[in-house]
Amino acid sequence: MLLFISSNLLYLYLSAVWQIVLVRFIQGGLFSVITMTTGSTLAIDITASRRRTDANIAFAWVGRLGMVAGVALGIYIYPYWSFHHVVYACVVLGTGALLLILALRVPFRAPLRVSWFSLDRFLLPRALWPGLNMMLVAIVLGILIAHICNEWFYICMWVGLVVSLLLSCYVLFHVPSRSEVELGQAAMIGGLLLLLFSNGLMTSSISGVLLGIGIGITVSRFFIKMINLPMHCERGTGNNTYQLLWETGIIGGFLFENMWTEMHPNAIYWICIGFSVAGLLMYELFTHSWYYRRMEEK
Repeated sequence: MLLFISSNLLYLYLSAVWQIVLVRFIQGGLFSVITMTTGSTLAIDITASRRRTDANIAFAWVGRLGMVAGVALGIYIYPYWSFHHVVYACVVLGTGALLLILALRVPFRAPLRVSWFSLDRFLLPRALWPGLNMMLVAIVLGILIAHICNEWFYICMWVGLVVSLLLSCYVLFHVPSRSEVELGQAAMIGGLLLLLFSNGLMTSSISGVLLGIGIGITVSRFFIKMINLPMHCERGTGNNTYQLLWETGIIGGFLFENMWTEMHPNAIYWICIGFSVAGLLMYELFTHSWYYRRMEEK
């Protein structure tokens, strides 16, 4: 965390593209280490065994809400703050996170001997198919973040995420997982259709809420599958697999929007709908039955 926070200050002194690429590469690695150790190790170590699933779910939800809130805040302050002030704000927020970590009391864990090369705590093959299915949702979110520069839209999406969390806790708790995924994808497609055929403030707000609900319900359901599939002592690896594919999907969607769709801005929503439909078909035709077969084997 200290290295990640300090690396933000380097942006004030960079003067070449290769320098920016190098710093971003380093920050990506540091961010991965931070999410791995906090979400898969600390969150579990400080939680009673019977509540570890709840801890993983809470950590994942905080990450989704924080990311969308950060996008909305960044868009809002961009016209008013200089780049130097934005960098300093990032450093202050990161320092706050570091202080919270320092305040934790973590029980002692005996060190284990590990091999020189291992996929443990990195990529879990058992959770790969639900993760790839979930990554299609992350790609859509990455495309939208790159395409829409309106803080109100992301505030509405944040509200939608909160609504989806409440629905998952109090309304959809006993609903079959297939129905949850279908509901989430239907909400996503509905929000994308509103963005495609209307550009009014009201419809943009409704679409943001629908997309937040759809993304929240769908990704939450896939995440639960990914932490249910691991065998004994593989929970951390399953959680890291989720984090890796979630972040890869968002960055991949962001890159896709910037590189290939700049000349056809209206087509991007059709592409997002295509990803959503493909994700729903993949779940209906393969992932759902595959998941329950693996759970029976477990």
